Amino acid sequence: MILIHFACKVLKRTTLLLYGLGVLLPTTVRAQAYGLDALHPIGKFLDSKLPSTTPGTGGAAQPPALLSQVGAFSNLASLTPRNGLIPFTVNSPLWTDGAAKQRWLALPNDGLADTAAEQITFAESGPWQFPKGSVIVKQFDLPTDERNPSIRRRMETRFMVHGEDGVYYGVTYRWRADGSEADLLPDGDSTDVTITNAAGITRTQTWSFPSRADCRTCHNAGAGRVGRMRMVTVAVAEPPRPSSTV
Repeated sequence: MILIHFACKVLKRTTLLLYGLGVLLPTTVRAQAYGLDALHPIGKFLDSKLPSTTPGTGGAAQPPALLSQVGAFSNLASLTPRNGLIPFTVNSPLWTDGAAKQRWLALPNDGLADTAAEQITFAESGPWQFPKGSVIVKQFDLPTDERNPSIRRRMETRFMVHGEDGVYYGVTYRWRADGSEADLLPDGDSTDVTITNAAGITRTQTWSFPSRADCRTCHNAGAGRVGRMRMVTVAVAEPPRPSSTV
């Protein structure tokens, strides 16, 4: 995919937040292109590994039973994202019981990003509009020893999917205690995790997994479905380097 890397001034603030994203800007907020680069093509719904409409409704199938079968990661043990997933972060992350988070975006494209179906519709204020078939992936890892923050337990991987019918749906995969695999959750659940504090004293923390209805409660129409994905909050974590200048 040939992408224009943007350096744009919005509301008198210079930002580089649109690195690596095929963003369709309105004519009133045109960006200045300064480089070109290529990304890997990726099909809708992670190459159709996820249902095209809300699972279990209107005859739609359920997602794969195992996270490894979704194909979001080329290496599940290291959580290496597959080609085509774009890492990003938010400037003001929400607190989720102390969990560390990683985020990726799959923007469907055939290698050119030359149609509206392959581009994000940009807005100066308010949420961006994503093409149907887009998938946002969010990983939650919980630090379990305050004496060594690098010790973490993988808790869950969530997917927010823009269905072919224009409706977003969310699904959650719960990681096994040994970190070897994650299983699809049909509904909400919870588990207890042992946390060791800085003094070496342990406590029990309950982790709650959202149901699919919970996902829609937060990601509602009023919040723009993916309301955190907007100009003032999103930054691509590791943008690709420009291959040439224009």
